[in-house]
Amino acid sequence: MGTRVLGPALFLISTSVLGFEVVLLRLFAIQTYHHFAYMVIGVALLGFGASGTSLVVARNRIRGREEGLFRTATGLLPLTLLAAPLLVRWVPFEPTQLLWDFRQWLAVGFLYATLALPFFVAASAIALVLMQAGPRTGRLYAWNMVGSASGGVLAILLLATLGPREALSATAIPAVAAAVLALSRSVPRAARLGLSAGIVALVVLALIRPPWSIRPTPFKGLPQVEAYPEARRVGEASAPTGWVVAVEAPAFRHAPGLSLAYTGSLPRQVALFVDAESAGAATPIGVEVPSDDSPVPSDDSPLPSDDSPPRSDGALVPSDAFEVQSDDPLFLDWLPSSSAYSLGRPAGVLVVGSGGGLEVLNALTHGAERVTAVELVEPLMDLANGALPPGSRPYEDARVVTVAGDARAFVARTSERFDLIVLPASGAFHATAAGVYGTGEDYLNTVEAYGAFLARLAPGGTLAATRWIRNPPRDNVKEILTAAAALRERGVDDVGGALAFVRSWATGTLLVKPDGFGADELESLRRFTRERLFDVDWPPLQLEGAEEGPTFNVLDRPVFWEAAEAAAGGPEPSRVFASRYPFLVDPSTDERPYFGRFLRLGSIPQMLARDRGAWLPSAEWGYLALLATLLQSALLAGLLMAIPVLSFTQGKERTTTRILRVAAYFGAIGLGFVFLEIAAIQRLGLILGHPVYATAATLAALLAFSGLGSALSDRFESSHALWFCLGVAGLALIAGLLSPLAGGLTALPLPSRVAVAMLAVGVPATLMGGPFPLGLRRLAGAPESVAWAWAANGVASVVGTSVSVLLAMELGSRGLILLGGVGYAVAALLIGGQSRGEVRVP
Repeated sequence: MGTRVLGPALFLISTSVLGFEVVLLRLFAIQTYHHFAYMVIGVALLGFGASGTSLVVARNRIRGREEGLFRTATGLLPLTLLAAPLLVRWVPFEPTQLLWDFRQWLAVGFLYATLALPFFVAASAIALVLMQAGPRTGRLYAWNMVGSASGGVLAILLLATLGPREALSATAIPAVAAAVLALSRSVPRAARLGLSAGIVALVVLALIRPPWSIRPTPFKGLPQVEAYPEARRVGEASAPTGWVVAVEAPAFRHAPGLSLAYTGSLPRQVALFVDAESAGAATPIGVEVPSDDSPVPSDDSPLPSDDSPPRSDGALVPSDAFEVQSDDPLFLDWLPSSSAYSLGRPAGVLVVGSGGGLEVLNALTHGAERVTAVELVEPLMDLANGALPPGSRPYEDARVVTVAGDARAFVARTSERFDLIVLPASGAFHATAAGVYGTGEDYLNTVEAYGAFLARLAPGGTLAATRWIRNPPRDNVKEILTAAAALRERGVDDVGGALAFVRSWATGTLLVKPDGFGADELESLRRFTRERLFDVDWPPLQLEGAEEGPTFNVLDRPVFWEAAEAAAGGPEPSRVFASRYPFLVDPSTDERPYFGRFLRLGSIPQMLARDRGAWLPSAEWGYLALLATLLQSALLAGLLMAIPVLSFTQGKERTTTRILRVAAYFGAIGLGFVFLEIAAIQRLGLILGHPVYATAATLAALLAFSGLGSALSDRFESSHALWFCLGVAGLALIAGLLSPLAGGLTALPLPSRVAVAMLAVGVPATLMGGPFPLGLRRLAGAPESVAWAWAANGVASVVGTSVSVLLAMELGSRGLILLGGVGYAVAALLIGGQSRGEVRVP
């Protein structure tokens, strides 16, 4: 076949499999958790590595049959894209049981093997072309890379217009076109039309009625609430940023940390979920704010009763001070998050991650004049509105302004100042307790993020952040230290006087006021918490001359007071406290945005040595699942590498040395490429605001510009691979040094951020496209050596995917970027140390 056929066919194949990969990433996020996105990348690369291994082992059988096998693989690709997800649906997989249920390891193995099948078929087709490419290697490899880039764009378009299940089916359409193109000159017209019609019919049927279903893990909120009596779905929407579902269940109520002293009623709510995890609830408006002249009780007012509803400023008033409708949100005043309103009535409120609008309603109930609600997942606000009857929708109140987008980008661009900025409790308690978010990037809870929020406060303004409380405590401890670090960076001298921590039985609210809390505010806070049986762990109000109140929610150790005391003492006491704490509670930063990670790597052996029941409360399933994935991928990689080595060597020491050198070169650029890819995804996650956008943008830019570099490589001698590798290593060093500047780009409009991101990724990616095809040209004339190089590159990438995430957590994204540069530097040493001319492996 000529380049005119092979090039477009490779483009379509790559478009299809990369689109399949990104959509599969979304489905993994829905069915399990976001950190399994990296597992999808590993699955894809496993298919690529396995294809190279197979071609090496079968090198004698396929010699001279490459073109026919290419057509066969291309024809099978759309079928495997449809069959693999169908097979996987029959395998129960629960990642939180990996450490004690051996069947889950078998499930992971089957998952890897089955989902890798379409990638194996696609990679085999690509490798068969490259094995015969010769001087056309760069151009054909460029078709492959640019096709992969278009696959990332295709996935975003599909997710924006179709549901996740339908989008997965639609990724097979380019593969169908590739099959038709590959068969165009070798199969009789009638047979070609029949085969094409059959494949198209299957794809269309899968689009209309997808043969697979979305089955979230039972530990997520959606399946749990849908198990309630009389529960039913009342709405569903999809976007690249999330799959949103609304569920109505008479037994469902959402009131994070509600005071045990509250004896009033709770309104009927509609549960909302993003990617099957709790995103709050749609709560109807049902109360008018009390007038300023409503009577205020004395400090000796009794605890509330059914006929004595609470006042929005924390006190109690006669029931005729309110005009209450059938669904009233009076319970909001009995949440720890309402402690911010006990300090005074804010005029302007910003709610970050407004979700179903509960905290928007809270602000309205407490008399806010204007409320800005920022939510990244736009369908969430639409569904929250649609779930409530007209006239009771908080988002439609005239005082509310909604912003669909990333909160970091919003606060970086806006000039408005707010009296109160609210970060509501996110997710669900059971997911937080399980530690499933340990490997996910969180750019809203870093030192830089808190600093950006504090910068948008009006004089005397307050930042209020609420989180679920775990036992043993960790999340709120890290939150206190992170906020304290942000205050110090903003030049606040009295950090202890700028912090307050209010706690109920389930949630804790951290109040951060850079200007410090006045005596009247602390007294109001004391009254608010005493009436609601909340605890104030900081500041120690009794030291201010106030009467010491009872402790309602007793802890074995006053860890929140200890954390705040250390934070108030300065950087060194904070560091000492964090280093001695059983969990990893150092302040989270944009460089290491893993707020949900608390498990210390060195403590894992001691933890596993204890009885299972003893270490379960300390388990962090996201991190442990990543370690399990790394172990399994390493074993698979070792097997995939050992088979070709044994096939090649047969006891020849010289041959062994030469093939290991080739494997080391292509393995080094494979590791380097993946390290830089994962680091770019993480950095762009901050710049673009969502991991799906970051993944798609990174893959599109990285692969498109790598394709350009591959095409340009045909103009250079194969010996120039050395300079390409050194160029990538040098640019990685520069990128690592400039990495901390990424946060400043969030102030730019989205098109500008995308343009800067494309430029930042595109320049090094152009050079990254050269070492692989130039290395293949040094193996020209030995197709089996090309297959071996393909296998080594793919297998190294499999291991590199899991390793890169662990390294990013330990070293930060800057460290990962620098290690990517080291990979290319090692490749430069290997290629530079070879003799001039082409190097062939027998």
